[in-house]
Amino acid sequence: MVDNVLSLDEIKKHCRIDADFINEDSLLELYRDAAVKEFELKTNRLLYSESSIPDPLPEKALLLNKHIKSALLLLIAYWYENRETALPYAQNSSPKELPLAFSYMAMHYRWWNI
Repeated sequence: MVDNVLSLDEIKKHCRIDADFINEDSLLELYRDAAVKEFELKTNRLLYSESSIPDPLPEKALLLNKHIKSALLLLIAYWYENRETALPYAQNSSPKELPLAFSYMAMHYRWWNI
């Protein structure tokens, strides 16, 4: 598993949230953990940071990199800005899917079982 995948400061900077605003820190941490899990489910891989590499390394292991961090930040920001879109037709709008950029970036790392 990945530990310290993204700091709150990195997430707040990406989401344009003032660093001093702490009211939603636990929500941002929840989104961070959910984004990691979503990436792992979408790619059929297990994310690891350099500080958490197990021995032996699992076959589907994937080392966290800047490209993956960017994808996670996109998803976290999307969830932060669009909390209600999980409900059908929230605020007279259509339900939205995951951001295309996240899906596109994640698919580069997809593990295909053959």
